[in-house]
Amino acid sequence: MIKLENVCKVYNNGRANQTTALKNIDLEIKAGEMVVITGPSGSGKSTLLHILALMDEPTSGSYLFDGEMISGMTDRQKSEIRNRKLGIILQDYGLVDELTAIQNVELPLMIAGKRKRAARMAARNALRMVGLSEKERQKTSRLSGGQRQRVSIARAIVAGAKLILADEPTGALDSVAAGDFMELMTGLNRNGVTVVIVTHNETVANQCKRQLRLVDGEIIP
Repeated sequence: MIKLENVCKVYNNGRANQTTALKNIDLEIKAGEMVVITGPSGSGKSTLLHILALMDEPTSGSYLFDGEMISGMTDRQKSEIRNRKLGIILQDYGLVDELTAIQNVELPLMIAGKRKRAARMAARNALRMVGLSEKERQKTSRLSGGQRQRVSIARAIVAGAKLILADEPTGALDSVAAGDFMELMTGLNRNGVTVVIVTHNETVANQCKRQLRLVDGEIIP
Protein backbone atom coordinates (compact mmCIF):
# COMPACT_ATOMS: atom_id res chain seq x y z
CA MET A 1 0.00 0.00 0.00
CA ILE A 2 2.78 2.46 0.98
CA LYS A 3 6.32 2.56 -0.35
CA LEU A 4 8.81 5.32 0.39
CA GLU A 5 12.22 5.23 -1.27
CA ASN A 6 15.09 7.45 -0.16
CA VAL A 7 12.73 10.13 1.15
CA CYS A 8 14.33 13.24 2.63
CA LYS A 9 12.68 16.37 4.00
CA VAL A 10 14.64 19.59 4.43
CA TYR A 11 13.11 22.82 5.72
CA ASN A 12 14.54 26.23 4.76
CA ASN A 13 16.81 24.60 2.21
CA GLY A 14 19.96 26.63 1.57
CA ARG A 15 19.32 29.08 4.38
CA ALA A 16 21.17 29.63 7.63
CA ASN A 17 18.35 27.92 9.56
CA GLN A 18 18.21 24.86 7.29
CA THR A 19 16.86 21.80 9.12
CA THR A 20 16.84 18.21 7.94
CA ALA A 21 13.73 16.51 9.33
CA LEU A 22 13.95 13.17 7.47
CA LYS A 23 16.99 11.39 6.07
CA ASN A 24 16.89 8.71 3.37
CA ILE A 25 13.69 7.02 4.58
CA ASP A 26 12.97 3.64 3.01
CA LEU A 27 9.64 2.28 4.23
CA GLU A 28 7.07 -0.21 3.03
CA ILE A 29 3.70 -0.73 4.74
CA LYS A 30 1.44 -3.43 3.40
CA ALA A 31 -2.34 -3.22 3.20
CA GLY A 32 -3.94 -4.39 6.44
CA GLU A 33 -0.99 -3.61 8.70
CA MET A 34 -1.26 -1.74 12.00
CA VAL A 35 1.93 0.27 12.48
CA VAL A 36 3.10 2.64 15.19
CA ILE A 37 5.83 5.26 14.78
CA THR A 38 7.61 6.28 17.97
CA GLY A 39 10.61 8.40 18.83
CA PRO A 40 11.65 11.47 20.83
CA SER A 41 10.28 14.94 20.16
CA GLY A 42 11.82 16.47 17.07
CA SER A 43 12.72 13.11 15.54
CA GLY A 44 10.57 13.65 12.43
CA LYS A 45 7.49 11.59 13.33
CA SER A 46 4.88 14.18 12.46
CA THR A 47 6.77 15.21 9.33
CA LEU A 48 6.72 11.60 8.14
CA LEU A 49 3.02 11.28 8.90
CA HIS A 50 2.24 14.52 7.05
CA ILE A 51 4.07 13.22 4.00
CA LEU A 52 2.14 9.95 4.18
CA ALA A 53 -1.09 11.97 4.48
CA LEU A 54 -0.22 14.04 1.38
CA MET A 55 -0.21 17.17 3.54
CA ASP A 56 3.49 17.81 2.87
CA GLU A 57 5.95 16.86 0.14
CA PRO A 58 9.37 15.28 0.49
CA THR A 59 12.33 17.35 -0.66
CA SER A 60 13.62 14.30 -2.51
CA GLY A 61 12.77 10.63 -2.93
CA SER A 62 9.59 8.90 -4.09
CA TYR A 63 6.25 7.96 -2.55
CA LEU A 64 4.04 5.23 -4.00
CA PHE A 65 0.58 4.98 -2.44
CA ASP A 66 -1.95 2.30 -3.39
CA GLY A 67 -0.30 1.85 -6.76
CA GLU A 68 -0.11 5.58 -7.57
CA MET A 69 3.11 7.61 -7.70
CA ILE A 70 2.47 10.65 -5.52
CA SER A 71 5.61 12.54 -6.50
CA GLY A 72 4.74 15.06 -9.20
CA MET A 73 0.99 15.08 -8.57
CA THR A 74 -0.89 18.36 -8.47
CA ASP A 75 -2.48 19.60 -5.24
CA ARG A 76 -5.89 18.82 -6.69
CA GLN A 77 -4.93 15.23 -7.48
CA LYS A 78 -3.57 14.75 -3.97
CA SER A 79 -6.69 16.28 -2.47
CA GLU A 80 -8.85 13.81 -4.40
CA ILE A 81 -6.81 10.89 -3.05
CA ARG A 82 -7.10 12.23 0.51
CA ASN A 83 -10.87 12.49 0.15
CA ARG A 84 -11.28 9.00 -1.32
CA LYS A 85 -8.70 6.87 0.41
CA LEU A 86 -7.27 8.56 3.53
CA GLY A 87 -8.60 9.24 6.99
CA ILE A 88 -6.59 11.65 9.14
CA ILE A 89 -6.94 11.96 12.94
CA LEU A 90 -5.21 14.86 14.67
CA GLN A 91 -4.32 15.41 18.33
CA ASP A 92 -6.44 18.57 18.47
CA TYR A 93 -9.27 16.71 16.69
CA GLY A 94 -9.51 19.29 13.87
CA LEU A 95 -13.26 19.75 14.38
CA VAL A 96 -15.42 22.81 13.73
CA ASP A 97 -16.70 23.55 17.23
CA GLU A 98 -19.81 25.43 16.15
CA LEU A 99 -21.04 22.49 14.07
CA THR A 100 -22.78 19.44 15.48
CA ALA A 101 -21.13 16.04 15.55
CA ILE A 102 -23.00 14.86 12.46
CA GLN A 103 -22.26 18.07 10.57
CA ASN A 104 -18.54 17.64 11.28
CA VAL A 105 -18.60 14.05 10.06
CA GLU A 106 -20.49 14.80 6.84
CA LEU A 107 -18.35 17.85 6.03
CA PRO A 108 -15.71 16.05 3.89
CA LEU A 109 -18.47 14.33 1.93
CA MET A 110 -20.17 17.64 1.25
CA ILE A 111 -16.86 19.15 0.12
CA ALA A 112 -16.42 16.18 -2.22
CA GLY A 113 -19.80 16.95 -3.79
CA LYS A 114 -21.88 14.15 -2.26
CA ARG A 115 -25.61 14.82 -2.06
CA LYS A 116 -26.87 16.08 1.30
CA ARG A 117 -29.12 13.11 2.02
CA ALA A 118 -26.45 10.53 1.15
CA ALA A 119 -23.84 12.42 3.19
CA ARG A 120 -26.16 12.58 6.19
CA MET A 121 -26.85 8.82 6.03
CA ALA A 122 -23.14 8.00 5.75
CA ALA A 123 -22.28 10.34 8.64
CA ARG A 124 -25.00 8.83 10.81
CA ASN A 125 -23.67 5.33 10.11
CA ALA A 126 -20.09 6.39 10.94
CA LEU A 127 -21.20 7.88 14.27
CA ARG A 128 -23.06 4.67 15.04
CA MET A 129 -19.86 2.70 14.40
CA VAL A 130 -17.98 4.75 17.01
CA GLY A 131 -20.84 4.63 19.52
CA LEU A 132 -21.96 8.27 19.31
CA SER A 133 -25.40 8.04 17.73
CA GLU A 134 -27.02 9.77 20.69
CA LYS A 135 -24.67 12.78 20.37
CA GLU A 136 -25.09 13.44 16.65
CA ARG A 137 -26.98 16.72 17.09
CA GLN A 138 -24.79 18.09 19.86
CA LYS A 139 -22.17 20.74 19.08
CA THR A 140 -18.68 19.27 19.35
CA SER A 141 -17.63 22.13 21.63
CA ARG A 142 -19.86 20.56 24.30
CA LEU A 143 -18.46 17.05 23.99
CA SER A 144 -15.78 15.47 26.19
CA GLY A 145 -12.28 14.89 24.83
CA GLY A 146 -12.98 11.21 24.26
CA GLN A 147 -16.24 11.97 22.48
CA ARG A 148 -14.56 14.58 20.28
CA GLN A 149 -11.93 12.04 19.33
CA ARG A 150 -14.68 9.61 18.36
CA VAL A 151 -16.21 12.28 16.11
CA SER A 152 -12.82 12.72 14.45
CA ILE A 153 -12.61 8.95 13.92
CA ALA A 154 -16.10 8.91 12.41
CA ARG A 155 -15.08 11.72 10.06
CA ALA A 156 -11.93 9.80 9.10
CA ILE A 157 -13.84 6.63 8.18
CA VAL A 158 -17.02 8.14 6.71
CA ALA A 159 -15.81 7.94 3.10
CA GLY A 160 -14.52 4.38 3.43
CA ALA A 161 -10.83 5.21 3.89
CA LYS A 162 -8.32 2.47 3.14
CA LEU A 163 -5.68 4.08 5.36
CA ILE A 164 -6.07 5.79 8.74
CA LEU A 165 -3.25 8.10 9.85
CA ALA A 166 -3.32 9.31 13.47
CA ASP A 167 -0.94 11.94 14.87
CA GLU A 168 -0.60 11.70 18.69
CA PRO A 169 -4.30 10.79 18.89
CA THR A 170 -4.34 10.00 22.62
CA GLY A 171 -2.20 12.92 23.82
CA ALA A 172 -5.17 14.82 25.26
CA LEU A 173 -7.10 11.77 26.49
CA ASP A 174 -7.22 10.01 29.82
CA SER A 175 -6.31 6.32 30.02
CA VAL A 176 -9.92 5.13 29.63
CA ALA A 177 -10.57 7.25 26.52
CA ALA A 178 -7.18 6.24 25.10
CA GLY A 179 -8.12 2.59 25.59
CA ASP A 180 -11.43 3.19 23.82
CA PHE A 181 -9.58 4.83 20.94
CA MET A 182 -7.26 1.86 20.51
CA GLU A 183 -10.18 -0.55 20.67
CA LEU A 184 -11.79 1.31 17.77
CA MET A 185 -8.53 1.34 15.79
CA THR A 186 -7.99 -2.37 16.37
CA GLY A 187 -11.52 -3.08 15.20
CA LEU A 188 -11.02 -1.06 12.01
CA ASN A 189 -7.76 -2.87 11.38
CA ARG A 190 -9.45 -6.25 11.79
CA ASN A 191 -11.87 -5.13 9.09
CA GLY A 192 -9.02 -4.53 6.66
CA VAL A 193 -8.18 -0.86 7.22
CA THR A 194 -4.47 -0.04 7.33
CA VAL A 195 -3.63 2.00 10.44
CA VAL A 196 -0.53 4.13 11.10
CA ILE A 197 -0.24 5.87 14.49
CA VAL A 198 2.36 8.38 15.70
CA THR A 199 2.60 8.36 19.49
CA HIS A 200 4.73 8.84 22.61
CA ASN A 201 2.39 6.55 24.54
CA GLU A 202 4.06 3.19 25.22
CA THR A 203 0.75 1.53 26.09
CA VAL A 204 -0.66 2.55 22.72
CA ALA A 205 2.52 1.50 20.92
CA ASN A 206 2.51 -1.94 22.50
CA GLN A 207 -0.94 -2.65 21.07
CA CYS A 208 0.29 -2.27 17.48
CA LYS A 209 1.57 -5.24 15.53
CA ARG A 210 4.57 -3.42 14.06
CA GLN A 211 6.69 -0.71 15.64
CA LEU A 212 9.00 1.76 13.90
CA ARG A 213 11.30 4.12 15.77
CA LEU A 214 12.55 7.42 14.40
CA VAL A 215 15.65 9.11 15.81
CA ASP A 216 17.08 12.27 14.25
CA GLY A 217 15.06 11.75 11.09
CA GLU A 218 16.12 8.16 10.49
CA ILE A 219 14.36 4.85 11.05
CA ILE A 220 16.32 2.86 13.63
CA PRO A 221 16.29 -0.95 13.22
